[in-house]
Amino acid sequence: MKKLVLLLIVILCAGLVQAEESLYDFLDDINGDYMMVVGDEASAYDTLAATNFAVGMKNNKGITLTARLASEILVKDKLILIGNPCKNELVELTCKDWPYEEGETLVMVSGSNLILAGTTPADTRAASQLLVDYKSLSEFKGKSAVLIVDGAWIKVPDSLPGPKDIEVEEFEEESATEDTSEETQTEETGITEEADRELDEAEEPEITIEEKKSFIKRFFKWLSSLFS
Repeated sequence: MKKLVLLLIVILCAGLVQAEESLYDFLDDINGDYMMVVGDEASAYDTLAATNFAVGMKNNKGITLTARLASEILVKDKLILIGNPCKNELVELTCKDWPYEEGETLVMVSGSNLILAGTTPADTRAASQLLVDYKSLSEFKGKSAVLIVDGAWIKVPDSLPGPKDIEVEEFEEESATEDTSEETQTEETGITEEADRELDEAEEPEITIEEKKSFIKRFFKWLSSLFS
């Protein structure tokens, strides 16, 4: 009787633990509801990786995928997340302790999303070229995560990256600032002409970032027009 009860407990626990879908099945189930996502400051290699992925889905499944910047995403499911977590803020993996070497790209099912994250943007693009013909990749069957090495061969990773880094505020520094004398605080809060010039200079890179975002948006719009 005890053995029977123990067996039932094991079966019930096994049912509660749901393994991630295999990469092959996930790719085969992708439809037009999915969206490709690159980071707001993605490199050209990441946008080219998105292009390769879109071409592969069009050739294999006849579907057209659209692409967006990470900041434009409101619903965080059914996403193809392209780029490592240092470049794509929607990739919920650690950036600081990324465990893989240059030349390695993680391809992983994460819930209802797919992560395509190379150690470098060039690695991401190289791996995307291999995914164009995913139906021929038997290594994707039965595995929810693999490493593509040098864009050419596939292996099972020894370990997976940890969760996204949590930023910790430096309260000690803030406390030290509060304890300064009134004279020091007055000097720090007084805005001089030199500080004004530094502030203007600090704002200039924002223009470059906005121009880059605009370029990526135009690129994706052009890409979508190719498949329409």
